[in-house]
This record gives sequence, structure tokens and C-alpha cells, in this order.
Amino acid sequence: MAEKQPLRRFIKITKWMVGHIVIPVSIVMVLGLIVGFFIPPSVSSKLEFTVIIGLFWMLYPMMIDLHMGELKEVIKRPKKIGLSLFINFIISPLVMGALVWLLMGPNSDLGAGMILVGVSPCSAMNTAASAFVGANIELTLGIVAVSYLLTIIAAPGWATVLIHRTVPVPFLFMVRQIALVILIPMFLGWITRVALQRKLGEEKYLQIVPSFEGFSFLGVLFMIFFLFVINGRGIISHLGLLANLIAVSVSFFAIMMLIGIYLPRAMKFNYRDTASITITSVAKNESIAMALAFMLFGADAAIGVAIGGVLVQVPFMVFYIQTISKRLKKKWEDDGDTAAN
Repeated sequence: MAEKQPLRRFIKITKWMVGHIVIPVSIVMVLGLIVGFFIPPSVSSKLEFTVIIGLFWMLYPMMIDLHMGELKEVIKRPKKIGLSLFINFIISPLVMGALVWLLMGPNSDLGAGMILVGVSPCSAMNTAASAFVGANIELTLGIVAVSYLLTIIAAPGWATVLIHRTVPVPFLFMVRQIALVILIPMFLGWITRVALQRKLGEEKYLQIVPSFEGFSFLGVLFMIFFLFVINGRGIISHLGLLANLIAVSVSFFAIMMLIGIYLPRAMKFNYRDTASITITSVAKNESIAMALAFMLFGADAAIGVAIGGVLVQVPFMVFYIQTISKRLKKKWEDDGDTAAN
């Protein structure tokens, strides 16, 4: 029992941090800005290796409990998963691209990071949100599994279309970098899951699963801190761009939430399936977006993800989970919760 106490305490603390994500993220951003402003540029320029450490730290833990076996859901629910993929990989990039060009212009590295938010897959952590709002967890898992694989093709394709005039990165280079970001952590995560299940047994393994999200989140904080340390002076000198960045992000998540709610509703999907599609349309995977932004376009693009993705997306998800989902569920119940095949 004593051995389990530190793990339970860690899970409890990190779960609180994730639930109040704006607080720890804001703290590490401010601390990073302060440190970055006062340390000499000759020192901060040598710290990029810390971001590489942060990339692996935040990506590897979240891949351990990723269930690619849920790809079978594509066969069971092709219409519903197809709609989600259409929203995530067609509508989402177009909406984000239009907003970035309108509000930030075509030559913004911060905007390049936000475009990668628009193309990034939904997060495996959406399963918890789906359970909380009474969504279809099996459908959510199927959407997540397919989205991870499609990102390898979709992200470089859309980046070429939407960002090629700004940062000319070869298509094959993008594919290779995305494969490194997704496939290697995914493979290592699979090996880790198999090893842990064999060593601990399924019951004990399930007890430690909640800690993976906590470890991944600490990696996110580590990476954000050093991103702001490395670029502290540059951020402070371009505060005007941050207002445009936040405007893009708020507009994007508001539009995606409306589309994620009303498009499935128009197709007469039931509440559970609609909630899954809404969650996977709004909750983007900032970890992958941040990793790709840094590897493809540099630190400024990754900062765009940290500010426009993490800080803005989370309040939208909290608002949906705590308020909107309850009202929608009641409305569906009042309407008889009509379903479509």
C-alpha cells in the first residue's frame, strides 16, 4: 500500500494541473519569459537541446495506452468516423488557414504553428472527456486511431498548400519528420505497454495508466518553459502579434465547436455519437502540433502552438464539458435522441 501512495499522489496532483491547465501553463510561460529576458542571448541560443528532450518527454507517455486496435471501428461506423475525419482534415485546416491569412498575414511563423494545430489529430486523451460527457467512447477511440495515421499524410500536404510561400520545407522532409514524431513514440509506447502488461498484469497496469497523462503533461510544461526561455526577448518585442494569435485561436475553436455540434445534428446522429465527434473536432493534439511546429518551422511556430493552442483550447473544452454538453444532452433527450445508422 505504501508503494502506491506516491503514485496516487502524483496522479492526483497532475490531474488537478491538467484540469486547471491554464494556471500551470501561464506560470511556466511567465517564468520562461522572465528567465529568457535576463539571461544573455549567447546562453539561450545554446538551450535548443532542451526542447528535443521535451518533445520525447511529452509524446512518449501519451502513446503507451494508445489503442490502435480500435481501427476496427472504421468498419463498424464508416459514416460517423468519415464525418469526423472530414471535419478534422478538410474543414479544420481550411478554417485555420483562412483565419491565419486574414488576421496574421502569410508571413508569420506563429501563424505556421497555428496551421499545424488545425491539421493535428485529436488527442488520445479525448477518451476521458468522452466518458465524462457520456459520449461514445468506442467511436472516439476509432477516430483517434485513424487520425494519428492520417496526420502523417495530411500535415505535410496542408503545410505545403497553406505555408509553402512562407517557409519552403520539402514535402518528403515533412513526411519524415512527422513519421519520427508519431511513429517512433508510438512504437516505443507499444513496446512499453506490452512489457508493463506482462510484468504487472492487466489489473495493476490499468491502475498506473492515469499516470501517463501526468508524465506527458510535465513534458509539455518543460518544453513550454524552455521555448519561452530561448525566445523570451523576441516574444516581448512582438507582443502585438500575440493579440492577433489569440484572436485566430478563439475564432477557430468557436467555429470548430459549432461545426462539431451542428453538422452531426443535421445528419440526425444521436447525442453520444455527436458528442464524440464534437470532442474530437475541438480537442486538438497540441503535443504533436508543438513538436511538428518546432521540427519543421522553428521555435516561433512552437510558441504559436503553446499560446494559441494550449491556453485557448482548454477553456473551450472545459466550457463544453461543464456546460454545453449538459444542455445538448437534455435537448436530445427532449427530442427523443433520434439516431442515424
